[in-house]
Amino acid sequence: MITIISRWEKTQIPPEIEWLMWGQLKNFGIKRFIFVPIVEEMKRINVEQYNTMEEALSKVSTKNRVFLEPTGTKGMYDLPAANEDVTFILGSTSTSNVKYAKKDELYRINEPRMTDMHPTNAAAVALAFWFGQ
Repeated sequence: MITIISRWEKTQIPPEIEWLMWGQLKNFGIKRFIFVPIVEEMKRINVEQYNTMEEALSKVSTKNRVFLEPTGTKGMYDLPAANEDVTFILGSTSTSNVKYAKKDELYRINEPRMTDMHPTNAAAVALAFWFGQ
């Protein structure tokens, strides 16, 4: 099962548009979406939301957590096997989740130059790589 925990990218993308973008990634088999913080207008779509990242992380297994961060120490070849349950944890372009990760949970996407990707973009790259695209 694939779980996504992400921070809403509300400073640059309206949550309604971001949710549509996440919906395009459901074909990768994402079974659960969790977002931080609670955005009142998104309650109508019945998406799982929590006030804090600590609260969101407490709702998932600690096994196979993948924090996608520009400063991660592991690359995409180090991802858990594609047949295992995994939780991808993404920040936003303004907020990192590094402080919540154990050292062996920090992954990066090797890019031509380091940038802060929108969470949906980082997830798309990681999921495509994970499935061997």
